[in-house]
Amino acid sequence: MLTALRKQAKSWVVKALLLVLVLSFAIWGIGDIFYGNPAEEEVASIGSSQITTGELNDAFNRSVNNLQRQFGGQFSREQAIGLGILQQTLQEQISQRLLALEAEEMGIWVDDDTLRELITENPNFQTAGRFDRLRFNQLLRTTGLSEQGYLEALRADLARNALTSGITAGATVPGAQVDAIYSYRNEERRGRYIKISDADIQDFDEPGDAALDTIYNDNEAQFTAPEYRAVTFVTIEPEDLLDEVEIADEDLQIAYDERAGQYITPERRAVQQLLAPDNEAAEAANALVEEGKDFAAIADELDGVSFTDLGDVTEAGMPAGIGADAFKVNEGEVTDPIQSPFGFHLFKVTSITPEDVTPFDDVRDDLRRQLALVEAEDLLPTVATQLDDELAAGSNVADAAAAVGLTVKTVEAVDRQGLAPSGEPVSSVEGWFGLLTTAFDAVENEPSLVEETDDGAYYVVEVNDIMEPRLKTMDEVRDDVIALYEDGQRREGARAKAESLRAKLQEAASLDTIAADEGLTIEAIEPVKRSDSGADAQVNREAIAALFQTEAGSVAEDVIEVEDGILVIANDEIMNAADDEDARAQLKTELERQVRSDLLEQFGSALQDLHPIEINQTALQRLIDNDLDHGYGGGSMAPGGPAPAMF
Repeated sequence: MLTALRKQAKSWVVKALLLVLVLSFAIWGIGDIFYGNPAEEEVASIGSSQITTGELNDAFNRSVNNLQRQFGGQFSREQAIGLGILQQTLQEQISQRLLALEAEEMGIWVDDDTLRELITENPNFQTAGRFDRLRFNQLLRTTGLSEQGYLEALRADLARNALTSGITAGATVPGAQVDAIYSYRNEERRGRYIKISDADIQDFDEPGDAALDTIYNDNEAQFTAPEYRAVTFVTIEPEDLLDEVEIADEDLQIAYDERAGQYITPERRAVQQLLAPDNEAAEAANALVEEGKDFAAIADELDGVSFTDLGDVTEAGMPAGIGADAFKVNEGEVTDPIQSPFGFHLFKVTSITPEDVTPFDDVRDDLRRQLALVEAEDLLPTVATQLDDELAAGSNVADAAAAVGLTVKTVEAVDRQGLAPSGEPVSSVEGWFGLLTTAFDAVENEPSLVEETDDGAYYVVEVNDIMEPRLKTMDEVRDDVIALYEDGQRREGARAKAESLRAKLQEAASLDTIAADEGLTIEAIEPVKRSDSGADAQVNREAIAALFQTEAGSVAEDVIEVEDGILVIANDEIMNAADDEDARAQLKTELERQVRSDLLEQFGSALQDLHPIEINQTALQRLIDNDLDHGYGGGSMAPGGPAPAMF
């Protein structure tokens, strides 16, 4: 591309373009002169108060820092923005500002003496029972706040808490309400069901043309082929450039020597161990070894001596400081007693597998490929640039690939999911996730940009034809339409049979009798609560809901549809909630928390009426797009700057 630009550099059109670019950079480069300080741009107004982008950025920085401490330093601002943390931070600031405005109007204020007392008496800032300024300064550094910023934030928090605590002070839930909700949530029911499976219904009429036409017309979306595109594309991976790389034999030998450890399988030995508590016991064990007794028998004979089969181990896998002796004796021999903090060890080597070294000639080809791949990776950007230059000169993808010596690939039809019209995956695009996105965003007969993937490969794609979505003809989908008809007939038949059995049960017939007469199996629903999913009983939430709408000893009024059939459900027993004072107290706490939350939400809505909120979406989007990289993104000091110490 640079070559193409240089070829046209003397053109008056290019000179005019360059002049426009220079003027654009000049204006944007000194944007503060024309547009003011972006950190002072108003991102939200709350009544008479404003939140600037600088203030929002400072708060956002603190949120990101907190997340980094929780999830590791790799958590970035971009990730936080993607998770909506910036918008969440703005909402928190708006809520704080609303409460601050109301607290100010109500005359709620926290004086300096109260602040000083709270900080100096905070155990987090004390050492040996006395205020420790170093610990306080450490907090400031961690939060990124100045002392004045921290004091004002604390003052505002205390004022807001005083305001909200007054709102939520009466948030209590009567005991009778707690009891009613507790009983409702924890009541259990036991039941049974029989299932009429769709697959068991085989008696239905063959479909006529009219029935098939109805199904075809009612399910057009199901029978509509997606958009397909015919594409020509080039992918560039290190493997594609291996023929361009030559590796000298001397380089192979050097690499083999440098990686010698990879080609050595260390000696392994099958080792047994006796562990004695003291030297006397170890000597006794050693004497029995000389008599020809095996380790297991010696351990059984001597008190305090234990036997362990260490298995097949390398020297590195033996206990540090004592295991090397086991690699100094011959097969079948036993070491002298070796002392360690755990006692006295005797090791017996029962077999030896010698060290094995893979010869250079056995790994030559694999090593050559490894080294070539490394060099090919370095070549990738150069080849991608050459391809880009050919495309910039006006070549299509096929011609550009031929000029650079790359293989071009074509696909006659592929959808956004990488499937051919047959429904089978198109193997040549598998693994190239961005390629399909690029192809379906591209204009027909215009090469895309050369794109780089996350793992350093490259691709470029050109769309040769676009096949718009279309409704398939009846002839194409007749088998699918018939299958849909048959599925519907089976489901209707299963429902009709289930309704018939349910009616018999309502007429006092026994579930056991009906199941026996129909050759059906009764399945149990063990005690469940209203909140259960039903998965343990292989039913669904609708079945659980039906069970709780049915009196004990009765059959549910409606049959329940599941994935592969229809259920008839009977309620066998209703079990009242078990009494659990701890669970009841926990529920009361939960309900009161909900009441406080509801009160604060209503209070917040009222405050928004008193102090209308306006968000500058343009400023917020600009903050998101630029991520404060143009002069005001790195600040972490709160507005106001440093102030003299209060204590």
